[in-house]
Amino acid sequence: MRCQSTYSPAILLGAYVGLRVAEAAALRPGDVDFLRGIVTPVTQYPADPPTR
Repeated sequence: MRCQSTYSPAILLGAYVGLRVAEAAALRPGDVDFLRGIVTPVTQYPADPPTR
């Protein structure tokens, strides 16, 4: 049985590339080199962790 979801592309990208959840959440188009097929996550979500 195959389940389609709105988030399927993001989940598959994270799984195939080996991204952590925080890296996948903060991924931007500029982090992806489509010509070379390289994904380089620059930041993690949240970029500025809350302070106490």
